[in-house]
Formats: sequence, structure tokens, C-alpha cells
Amino acid sequence: RHSSMLRALWPTVVRRFATQVQPPSHFIERVDAKGNPVQGDITPEQLLITHYHGSAWDAVFELLSSSASHRTGNEDLARAIHRLGKRLGAFKSKHRQFRFKPMPYAPLEATKVIHELKTTAAQQLHKRQGQPLQLFVTGGNGFIGLDLLQAVGAMDNVGGVTCLLWSGELKGRTPEEVGASVLARLDLPAPSLAKFKFVEGDVTQPQFAMAPAVLAELQATTTHMIHLAASVSFEDPYEKMYKANVTATHYASEFALALQSSPNSPFVNFIATETCFIHGRHDQICTEQDLVFPSDFFNNFYEVTKALASIESHQFMIHNKLRTIALCPAITIGNSETGNNRGDTKVINAAANTLGRIHQLLHRLFPNWMVPIAARSVTFPCSSTGNMDLVPLDRVTEALVAALQCPLATGERIHLTCGGITIGDIQGAWMEELTSYVSNPVTHRTLIRPLLLLFLRAVGEAKFADATDRLFNIFCVYSEWGQPQHAYGNDVRLLGLSPNRPDLHRVLRLMLRHNRTVQEFGRIRDPLELARREKKWAAYVKEVHQATGVHPGDMPAKQWLEHEKRLVF
Repeated sequence: RHSSMLRALWPTVVRRFATQVQPPSHFIERVDAKGNPVQGDITPEQLLITHYHGSAWDAVFELLSSSASHRTGNEDLARAIHRLGKRLGAFKSKHRQFRFKPMPYAPLEATKVIHELKTTAAQQLHKRQGQPLQLFVTGGNGFIGLDLLQAVGAMDNVGGVTCLLWSGELKGRTPEEVGASVLARLDLPAPSLAKFKFVEGDVTQPQFAMAPAVLAELQATTTHMIHLAASVSFEDPYEKMYKANVTATHYASEFALALQSSPNSPFVNFIATETCFIHGRHDQICTEQDLVFPSDFFNNFYEVTKALASIESHQFMIHNKLRTIALCPAITIGNSETGNNRGDTKVINAAANTLGRIHQLLHRLFPNWMVPIAARSVTFPCSSTGNMDLVPLDRVTEALVAALQCPLATGERIHLTCGGITIGDIQGAWMEELTSYVSNPVTHRTLIRPLLLLFLRAVGEAKFADATDRLFNIFCVYSEWGQPQHAYGNDVRLLGLSPNRPDLHRVLRLMLRHNRTVQEFGRIRDPLELARREKKWAAYVKEVHQATGVHPGDMPAKQWLEHEKRLVF
């Protein structure tokens, strides 16, 4: 009875709350040591690990635990030191405990609904046998979106692709004009380009603020909606991230439901992209089925709002019976064979580009024999035992394409990862390519970083110093010990992807070599020029591989540099 009442009230309740920025207490509650709810406000900052970098006494045990992990490779020892600190009065502010509020439906009811959704998705797909698929994509001009457009543009069973362009990106131009510049970045023949169409809209508005005629056409033709649009600006405040991720997810779900519910709808599935990092920082393996509040909080508001968006999406799916597939990529880097990343300069690419530019600056300021000495004072903060989950761009695109034909994935959360790689392995690649050393994250935050920023400003690189400071604020939390490990397997079991996952060591080397040569460590920003360079780079990587029998991503740095010198753009 209660479930029926909630279902009846759901549209009104959700419309009220989803259209405005909600405090964390709408999704999260504070609990005491016995698990009983505790009344009181929860600020967004209380959900972040950085909120608990507190007293000098805290810093002592942070340094000790981080040093133990960094020097011994034993995170259990670091946890023991952390627990000792708590007993001795450190981390008092971190004693707060939170949990996600219970879902407003019984687990048995959710299981029953998901089974029904799988069945109807399979029936809808069966009806489309022999007919081309029609896709509607948000975020198609992002770096994952561009790779997806390249893939579906070459597929015979995809008849049309409608891409939503954010109104703010048009800047006085028509969707067709902006769309033409997007297509110019792809490597597709003219007949394939004809299947693309671009329309104007806003994912943070009801029905995407789309023209009624366009909406009616999409309702009559769309078989799959792929929602890629999101904000990955880790520096943005909670309110802005909430609108870009949670509010947009609600409106995307509403839009997909409108497509699914129209008379004689050909609609099969709504494919929502989330992230593995919705789980935050856990000291246990994060499963694909459960979403539990992280024991060590979240790294930033991006993770917080993506977690809230995942809750919103799941609740909407159950209450409205929307056929949804949730894909959760890890940190996405370049193509596993070429390193090409469609011009992405965020997260790990930002770290690589910053280190690369510092490396070049040292070569400009010092003779070659002094560079390794100087580099020891320009370290990057990381703990060698920290785990970082990465996934190549082509693996994500492969999953998106596979989801088009996998109704059994409906109602499931699917982690897209290659199993992670230690920060020590990442540092090894950086050391080989960029002569980059690492230091304890706590030491770096309190001592090395201030000195580095002072040095950069002293040599006339104030703008670069500010960008470097922002990067450290973003990236440092991902390079500490105690990073989450994400379970995986649904990508193989449900989507049919290969169990042979790409070699992350190779992909990392390719990323560094690609960013140095193609992007010039972030200095080349023109999208068309980057597309031209990436096309030539991919051909050259293939040429070297065929000529030598060794993949460029497997070559030692010195051997590859001899080949790299021959590439002229």
C-alpha cells in the first residue's frame, strides 16, 4: 500500500525537488555509532576528505601513515597508524558517520521491476530486427562523445544520430554550423556524415528546452538515448555541479521517459553514463550492485553529485519503469593503440601536461646534467601504493556501442575499468619519460608545493603557477594511499566485451608520448588542428609498429624518441 502511494505521489514530489538544488540531507543522513539517525544540517563540505585535513596533530598522523605506505608499500600498516591516531585524539572531526538514505521501495519490488524492464527491452529490440537504429546523444561534442560519433558513424546498423548541442555553446551560430565543425573533427566519408543531425537544447531545463516539433520527431524515431553530458570541472562549487549532474540527470531521465512513453514508440533503452567514482573513497572493494556511503568520504563535488545523480537515476528507473543502463567508466585516458584522446586535457591528462611543461622549463633553465638534480625539487605528490582505476577511451566507446544491443544490461550498473594500476607504476612511466620524481603527499602539500609555486612565479611563470596549484588541489586526493578498488565483470558478462583488458602500462606511455607530440603538453588547443595531428599520429604509430614489429607503447623512451624525431606535422 505504501509503495502504491509513493508511486502515485512520485511525479509531484520529484518535480518539486529535482528542479532546485537540494542540500546533501535530501539524499544523506548522519548517524551515530549505533547506526541511529542524528538530526542536523549536513554541509556539502562535510562530505569531502579535504574537509578533514585539520589540526597539526592530525597532520602528524597523516604524515606518518602516508610515509609508512609510501616507503613500505603496506597500506595495512598505514591504516594501523591511522587507527592509533584516532585513539590518541587525532581526526576528531572525522568521527562523523553518514549513510545514504534508504531507497523508497523494497528490494524485492526493485528486482521485479528490473526483470520486467529487461523483458520489455528485449521485446523492443526484437521488433527492430532488420531496421537501422536511431540514436539521440547528449554531450556528443565531448571527448567520449566524439569517439562514440566516430564509431556509430561507421556502423551500417545505425541509420541516424541526433546530437544535442547546449544553447550556450552556439554563440550566435546555428546548430548546423556548430555541428559541421564537430563533424570536421571525425574521420568519416561523406555518406556517413549525412546520418548526423544537430539540435539546440539545455540539459538543465525541462524537456531540454527543445522545440516541440523536434521533440515529436524524436519520439517517433529514437531507439536509444545516450546521456553523456556532465560537468567534470572538479573546482566548481556544489551548487553548480548539482545542476550540471543531478538536475541534468533528472531531466535526461524525464526526456527518455517521454521517448519511451509515446504511442507506438520504437524506444529500446536509455543509456546513462556515470562514473566508478560514485563510490567515493572506500577501504573495501566497491561492488557494481551496491552504492554505500564511502568510509573515507569523497574527493570532490564531482564525485558527490555523480553519486547523488546515480541515486536519482535509479529511483526514477524503478518508479517510472524507465529502461535504463548505467555505465560507470573509471578515469578515461587515451586510445589503447594510439593514445589519441580527442583533445582532452583534464584529470590525468592535466597532470601529465603539467609535468611535461615543468620538465621542458627545467631544460630551458638548466644545462642537461643539472636537470635530474633540479627535478628532485619539483616532485609530484603520490603514494606508491595508491591505486588508480583507469580505462582507455576505446574501451568506453566499445561498451556504449555494445549496450545498444544488450537488453539484459537493462537495470544494471556496469563498471568500466581495466582493474587499476598503482601510482608507483604511473610514477615509473613519468620518471622514464619526463624525469619526474614523487614525494609524500602530506610533505608535498605542506612544504614542497609552496616552494615550487614560489619558484615558478620567480621565473615569470605566474599563470602557469596558478594552473599548477589548481591541478595539485584536484589531483593530490587521487594520488594518496587508500584509494578505492572497483569490482568489475558486468562489462564482460552483460555487454560481451573482451575479458582481455588493455595493458595500462602501454596506454600510459602512449598518453605521455601523444601529449608531448600531438598536444605539445596542452599548448595546442585548436580542435581542428588537434584532429589533423591525431590522424597523422595514429598513422605514424601504425607505421612504426609495422616496420619494427614492436608497438610504440612498448618501446623504451630512448628508442621511441628516435622515431618521434622523424614525425613532422
